Formats: sequence, structure tokens, C-alpha cells
Amino acid sequence: FAAKQVEAIASRVSRSIHIQPSSSIETMAGGELRRKDIPACALCLAIGSLLCHTLVLVGNLQASSAMEDIGKSTAGWSKVGMGMSRSFHVELDNLMNQVSRQLLDGLEHISKVQTVLDKVVGATGESAEEHVENHTQAMLLQLSNSSEQRGLVDEAALQRVVPLILQAVDKVVEKGIEVLNDALHKLLLKLKPALKQIGEWLVKFGPKIQSAIEAFSSSLDKVQKIFDKIMEKLNGKGDNEDMMLKEAFGLYDVSHTGTVTALDLKQVGELYSIGALQGEKPMDLVIKYDQDSDGQLTYAELKELIGDESIPNSLPVVLRTYAKKLSQVAGNVAAARMRDELAGSIVNYFQLVCANNQTKVQWISDALGNASLPLDFTSAVFAQLCLTEDDPNVLTTADIGGIVITTMYYMHHNQTIKALENMANTSYWVLNGFPPLDQPRCVKRVTKWVVEAQTKNSSKYLTGMLEQQKNKVTSVVGPDGVLEQQLPDATEKLPINHPGGTIHPDGSVSIAALSGGEQILSMVDVDVLAAMPARAESLAMANVRKHLHRQQLSYAVERAKVFSTKTSQELLLHLTGGKAAKDKKNPNAERALHAGQPAKPETLKFARYLSSNATATANRFQDMSFIYSSQSSSALDNFATQVQAVVKKMQSFLEMMMKWATPAGMKRLDKTVDDFGEFARTELMKIVKKKVEGLVNKQLPKLSQNMDKKLHQAADVISHKIGKAIEKPLERVMQRPLSEVAGDIVNNTKKGEKIAKDIAPKIGAMLGNKTGELLADKLETLLGKLVNKALDKLESRLNTTDQQEKAHAEAHASLMEESARDIAIFSSQESIDDEELQTVGDEVGAESGAWQQLVTVLTMLDTLLPTATNTLKFARTEVSKASASLNSVFEIFEIRGPAIFNMTAQLYALLWILWFVFLLPLSLFNLYYCLWASGWFGGPQPPPREEDDIEPPKTFLDKIGACCSSCCTCISYYHDTSCCFWSFIIVMQFVVLIIFLISIVLCIIAGVKAFILSGCAQVYMLGDPAVCGETVGALRNFLGSFFVRDAIEQLDDICPDNDLLTCQLIQSKMQSSVILTTTFSFLATLLSLQNLIEAARLHEQARYRRLFNKMCLEDEMGKTSGEAALPSAETSGESPP
Repeated sequence: FAAKQVEAIASRVSRSIHIQPSSSIETMAGGELRRKDIPACALCLAIGSLLCHTLVLVGNLQASSAMEDIGKSTAGWSKVGMGMSRSFHVELDNLMNQVSRQLLDGLEHISKVQTVLDKVVGATGESAEEHVENHTQAMLLQLSNSSEQRGLVDEAALQRVVPLILQAVDKVVEKGIEVLNDALHKLLLKLKPALKQIGEWLVKFGPKIQSAIEAFSSSLDKVQKIFDKIMEKLNGKGDNEDMMLKEAFGLYDVSHTGTVTALDLKQVGELYSIGALQGEKPMDLVIKYDQDSDGQLTYAELKELIGDESIPNSLPVVLRTYAKKLSQVAGNVAAARMRDELAGSIVNYFQLVCANNQTKVQWISDALGNASLPLDFTSAVFAQLCLTEDDPNVLTTADIGGIVITTMYYMHHNQTIKALENMANTSYWVLNGFPPLDQPRCVKRVTKWVVEAQTKNSSKYLTGMLEQQKNKVTSVVGPDGVLEQQLPDATEKLPINHPGGTIHPDGSVSIAALSGGEQILSMVDVDVLAAMPARAESLAMANVRKHLHRQQLSYAVERAKVFSTKTSQELLLHLTGGKAAKDKKNPNAERALHAGQPAKPETLKFARYLSSNATATANRFQDMSFIYSSQSSSALDNFATQVQAVVKKMQSFLEMMMKWATPAGMKRLDKTVDDFGEFARTELMKIVKKKVEGLVNKQLPKLSQNMDKKLHQAADVISHKIGKAIEKPLERVMQRPLSEVAGDIVNNTKKGEKIAKDIAPKIGAMLGNKTGELLADKLETLLGKLVNKALDKLESRLNTTDQQEKAHAEAHASLMEESARDIAIFSSQESIDDEELQTVGDEVGAESGAWQQLVTVLTMLDTLLPTATNTLKFARTEVSKASASLNSVFEIFEIRGPAIFNMTAQLYALLWILWFVFLLPLSLFNLYYCLWASGWFGGPQPPPREEDDIEPPKTFLDKIGACCSSCCTCISYYHDTSCCFWSFIIVMQFVVLIIFLISIVLCIIAGVKAFILSGCAQVYMLGDPAVCGETVGALRNFLGSFFVRDAIEQLDDICPDNDLLTCQLIQSKMQSSVILTTTFSFLATLLSLQNLIEAARLHEQARYRRLFNKMCLEDEMGKTSGEAALPSAETSGESPP
């Protein structure tokens, strides 16, 4: 089109020139063709084109700046993710661990309180019976004032002695209640910090903050996915496929055969959630890429399969999923503090590395077996291997326990046997918090692994040794000419030792038994080994039954010892319904307490090293996946799901503890303890009083008879002693009168004295007996009066005691009613359906309110805390997993993301600057040509005539000048020849075509920019400072330690200072860039094309201008030469031609 336009112009100019007369030509040569024209059209086109190119450059530079801003934003959002990970670990994980320890301490103290409570009741009953027995005589001292009418015993007086017994028992009760109150307040001190923290969590995990956290995590996912898509578009696929496949080949080889089968691919699809590798697709892929048709893919064949378009990005998905789980396990290992937690984390690590790295299995197995770690920890790992064998979330189908035990046995068989023996010990099993009924099957399973390890290691090594022994046998010819075999010399008949056993000279094999020693077994004794797991299971079952029986028997003996008296049993019946506090002991509580064994320092040191190693490996795999796919995570990775898992676990825990963690719940707990301290003693003594009165009333008839008998016996004894005491004096007094009377009768003084001497003792004894009989009744009456006089002095004291008992009873009734009302109010305020607690509140006014309420509360806590602690432990595991995942992804994202955007921005800016620099001289040259063609800068001139007398250059500088002059002459005088000019025009047309194609590319890039801007509409917090500030504020309310750059940053400054407002940063730049690049790139194309057409027109004008200038120059030269010839002719006398 341009050529046609130029030809038309040239023809018109040619026709106009040829029809003009010579005078006109001279006029034009001297006028229009020689004057300098201003090419207004060319100037406008050139300036417009240059301006459009400049604006396109500005738009692309704005796009480059926006990319740099996106890079800054990726760094800011990476800091947000790592800040969230840091807060999860530093704050939430540590608080969970602290609360868990406090709850376990409280659970342990609850057991102590229950023990003390039972002992107080038992001691009170025992003391009551003891004092009733000891004060029986005091009860029998009350005598009747009127023995003739009512007998000797006054029963009313005996009843007044009961307070004396109650006072003695009350001292025991007072001491017991004091100890019990002290234990209850210590329990509150242990539980309240945990309950207060749980109360704060109730607010933090409330619906409002929960919805904000879910929105934030969803926004974080969307932001990351947007950045991932942009980076994938900008950076493309990496060149590290060989390195990736080398690391991931073991993950594809699920069956550990060294090759990959269709079944392996199908299991990979199931394990790593790759839909393209499920169904019949794996078999089709194997058939397609199996070059030797053996049904197995080698490394090279698998490499080709990975590039299949039907399974895009399967390699980074597999490796990234493995790295994600590895980082989560590393987080769990780092967060573990207890032996059971750490053992479970080690087993999870085994489940991962067994799928990909046998070297790591050997390293951990060596650490477990070389005695650098406690034997109890190794046994706990064995137990966890058994308990988690059927875990469906394992990324391998291999027998994890068998691999670990075999590896460990080969390196350290003695320690392996010891660990198994320790695990088979029922006491160890129970004291480490494992369920007793699970021990038999675990012992069987681990024994099976050990036996298999013995068989594998022994047969593999010992078979080779047997071959060596056979090779040493020499063949000789016997006396009968038969070929015989002869064993080596005696000096060579030595046993061959091996960790799996020993080969003896006679060819028998000794394999290490479970006891750690050796047994001589023949090669056919494999059946014995095969029967060992079942035998070990039966022994373990018997041991578990014995342990449980001993445990029950021990508790029964202890209970019988505490409640050994009938009174203590009746007190228990009245106070708690006959159930001791320890009767309702939850077995889960004991397991929870035993499971909380702190790990030893050497174990924690090993855990830190293992966590660091696993984290480094996970980060390396994440980095490799990032380089390969230019994405920080897979499409299925979702941080919102992980955060929601944490929130759900915490909500489950909080729902369990809500009854006690609210202010009303803690107040209820305080009131329960206070009410018990205030009314427990009164309640107990009230029951004791009834029991003592019952005992006294039961014994009154018998005691009355015994009292009469004892008083009568006492009076008889006293009177008899009085009679005995007066017998001798009466005998001496009566002897003289009797001798005189007898001497008078027999008229013989000596005979009279003899008779008196014989009769006086008998008369004295008779008179003494009669005197004692007469005194007995009087003495019995006198003793009763003396007892009554002594008891009368106790009347005032006894009356005071009765008044106090009555006052205590009235206070107890009113306060119990008030307690019941308060509990009902608290329950209605919280809207909690707590039937058990309402039942307790209804029974508060009963006879056994305070005691029953306390026992119920303790039982509820004893049942609740183990389950709550386990739930909190699971929630803590999710927290450590989420923390590790966030840190692993965003740590790599912070390094790689900004680098990709910055590099892309720099290359993009450099590309467009170079393009502008390329177009600028062309446009300026085009403008210069247009001006030159119009007569400026000397205009078109004819080439200089060649002169024969040109002096050649002499010096070096002259030669250089001549060279440059020659080149410049060519450029200056021959640049507008048809060949040169139209070649330039064709090149420029190609340039314009390239500009047009670049305009189309810029339109496509504008679509990408529009896509980026459309992503902003999906995430409000990327463009709205208020929404961003509110969301980050909610996150800080949830995690008080959260910060992005530093801990002292202000909340309002977090979003702008850390470039979190991505859309706000890039929106104006992207919009202006889209407008400038698309509009002015097409406009620059049109203007550049039109400028070429104008240059062609001016080229024709310049060509004819040069012709005219040449003609004018020739005419001038002809005239000049003619005038010069005329004077010479005149001088010579010739006429001019």
C-alpha cells in the first residue's frame, strides 16, 4: 500500500515537472525546491508515535512496579503466615501444655481428696464406737434418786452423758474436716488457673471471633492461591525434575520392590488424593510407558510417565504432601513433652520415612537400640508401633513395626529383647498409661516382629556361614574305597557368633531367645519360634488378669480397712448413699495420670535434633516443589481446614469444661467447697449423735441390770471388808467377858479362858458378817447419792451443748436452702442442661446435702478431666501440625515468592526499556529523514564529483579520517537510493508488524492484569484497610502474641506497613497500565505505519529535489565555465562557442 502511494505521488510530481517550461524550472530550482519546508504531517506522526511508545513504556513500567508491589505483598503475607505459626507454637501450644499439666495435677489431687474424705468418714465411725465403749462406765454412773420406787439406775441421767462422747468424737471430726478443707482449697488452687485460662478461651473461641478467624484463614488461602497462579503464569515450570523424581521415587514405589507397578500407582492416587491415578488409569499408564512389557516401571520409564498430560503436577503433589506431613510430624515431635506423646510422634515419623528413606529408619533404630535413650522410652515406642499399626492415614502399605523391629534387632538385638521384656511387664504397661486389655495383643504382635527379625537376620547370615562350614569339609577315600566326608580339625571346630544366633561345630544353630539367652535349636525348630507370639499373648493375658485381680483385691482390702466398723459404714450410707468417694474412681483417670510421664532430658534432646532434621528435610522438599511448579502449595492444601480442625478440637474441649470454666461455674465450685467447710462438720456430728444415742438406747436395759449388779456387788464388797475389819477388834473385846462367864459356869477360870478363846473368833466373825449385811444397803444408797451429786454439776454444761446443737441445725437448714437456690440461679444463667448438678442442688436440703454435693462434684470432675485432657492433647497435636505446616510453606514462600515477582518485574521493565531504546533511534532517524528530505540539515544534494588530484593521506589520523569520510560519504550521499531506502522501509514495516504483535501480547497481558484485579474482588481485606484492620485485630484478639514485623507494632499500621493491602497497592497502577499499554500500543502501530508512508512520500520529494539541485548545479557550473571561457577568448581573439 505504501509503495503504491509513493508511486502515485512520484508520477504526479514527474508529470508536473515535465510539463513546466524551463523558466518555471529555474524558478522552482531557485525557489520552492531550494527552500526549507516544514513537514508538519511527518512531524506530527513522528512525535505522536514517539509519544505513544513512551506512554506504552510508562504503562509497562507501572506494571513492573505493580509486580514489585505484589512481591512486597507476598513477603508481608508470608510474615503473616509465619506470625500465625509462631503464635500457635509460642502461645497456644504452650498454654495448652500448661493447662493440660494443671488439669492433670488437679486430677491427681482429686484422688487425694477422695482418699482423705473416705478416711474422715471411716475415722469418725471408728472414733464413735471407741468412745462409746470407753465411756460405758460413765454412762452407768447415773443412779436413780429414788431406788425404792424406780430402781437404782436413772435412764434420763444416763442420756445426759451422750454429749461427753460427742465432744470426744467431735475433736476427731474437727481435725479430719480441717485436713479435708485444706486439701479442697489446694485443689482449687490447682484447678483455678486452668479454669481461668479455659474461661478466656471460651471468649476467644466464641462465635464472633471464630467466624473472624475462619474468614481470615480463608482469606489467607485465597491470597496464597492468587499469588500461586500469578507465579505459575510468570515463572513456569522448573528444570529440577530429575532431582524431584530421585527424591520421590520411593514414594511411588509403595511396595518397596525397586520398581513401580500399576498397584503402586493406584495406591499413590489413594494415599495422596490424586484423582487421575484412580480407577483403571494406572494400568493404562503402565501399559503405555512400560517399554519392556514386564508390568513394572523403572526409573526412566517412570520419568516419562510423570510428564504425561493426563496427570499434571502429580510429582510436586506427591512430594509436597509428603513434605507437609513430615513438617507436621516435626512439629509434633518438637512440641511433645511427655513420654507417650513423644513415642507416638516417633512412630508417626517412622510411618513417613519407611515410605521413602530407609537410612532414616536405621538412624532412629540405632538411637533406640544403642542405650543412649531410656529403655522405658524404647518400650513405649514398641507399644505405640503396635497400637497405631492399623492407622489408615499412613502413606505406605508396608509393615512399619516389622521394618523397625527388624532393623533395630539386626543392630542391637540385646536391647531389642530387653525393650520387649519391659513392654511385656504388666506393671510397666499400666504405669505408662496404656490400656491393660491392649497389652496381650501388643505383646503378641511385637513378639511376632522380633521372631521374624530373628529368623530373617539369622537365616540370612547363618546360611552363609553354614556354606563356609561345608566348604571346609574335605573328601577322603575310606578303607572300603567309599568316598567319605571329614570335618575340619578340632582347632577349627569353633562356634560362629552372630547377633541373630550362633552356628555350632555340630551344625546346630543357636538363636537368641526372648529371655536374652540362647537355646540350641535345630533348623526344623521353626515351629517353636512360630508358636512364641501366641504363647507370649497367653502369658500377657494371664499377667493382666492377675494385675487387675490384685488391684481389685488391694482396693477391697483398703476399703474394708477404712470402713472397718459398723458405725463408719452407717455414716457412709447416710452421707453418700453407701458409696465411698473412691468407689466411683474412673479407670481413665489413672491412665491419664500414668500417661503423663515427663520425658527425660536425653529424650527431649534427641527429639529436638530429630525435629530439626525433619524440618530441614521438609523445607528442602517444599523448596524443590516450589521451584518445579512455581507454586507454594498444592490445590488441595487448605490452611482454613487446618485452622478449623484446631477450632473444632478446642470447641469440643471447651464444651466439656464449660460447666466449670465460666465465672458462674468457678463460683459454684467455690461455694461447694465453702458449704462443705461450713456444714460438713455439723452434718456429720448430727448423724454421729443419732448413732451414739442409738447405741446408748440399745444398751440401756442391759446396762441397767449390770449397774444394779455392780453397785450391789460393790456394796457387798465394802460391807464385807468392813465386817472383816471389825472381826478382830470384836474378838478381843468379847474374849474377856466370855472367859468370865464361862469360868463362872464351869467354876474353873482356866477352863473359862480356854472356852472363851475358842468361842470369841466365831462370835466376832458372826458379828462382823451381820454388821456388813446391815451396812450393804446403806452403802449402795450412799454411792448412788454421791454419783448424782457429781452429775448435777454437769447440768449447766450439758444444757449449753444442747442449745449449740439446735442453733447449728437451724443455720445448716437455712444455708443449705440458700445454696440450692444459688445453684439453680447459676444453672439458669448459663443455660446449661446439667441434670446431675440440679439433682445435687435438690438434695442439698436433705440430711446429707454438703457431703453428697461434694462427692458428686468430685466424681463429675474425676470423670470429666481425663476425657477433657485427652481432647486437649489431640487439639494440641492439631495446633503443632498447623504451626509446622504454616511455617514450612510460608518460610519458603517468603524466600521464593518476592524473588520471582522482583525478577519478573526487573526483566519486564528491562525488556520494555530495551524495546523503547530500540524504537527511539528509529523514530528519531525517521524524523530526521523527514526533515532532511524537506531541506533541513543541508537537504538532498548531488554526490560530489570525483577529483583526480586528491592527495592521499599521509599520517595515521589522516587515514582514519579518510576511512570515516568514505563511510560517511556512502551514508550521506547514497542512503536514499531506491535499494537502500526501500530496504529500510521493509525493515521498518517488519518493526511495525512486531509492534502490532506486541500490542496483541499487551492485550493478553492486560487480561492477566484484569485477572489479578478480579482476584481483589474476591478478598475484601486486600483492598479495604478497614476490613484488613478488623480481621488482623480479630486475629490478635485470638492470639495475643501475634505480630507481623515486631511485637510493638500498632494494630492500625500492620496492614499498610507490611504491604498487606495488595489490591490497593496495585489497582491504580494496573488499571493505568492496562489503559496505556493497550490503547497507545495500537495507536503507536498506526502512527508508525502512517509515518512510513509519509517518509516514502518525502523520499520521492527528496529524490526529485536532488535531481533539480543537480540540474541547477550543472546549469550554474555551465554558466560559470562559459563566463570564464569568454574573457580568455577575448584575450586570445577567439569567439565563444
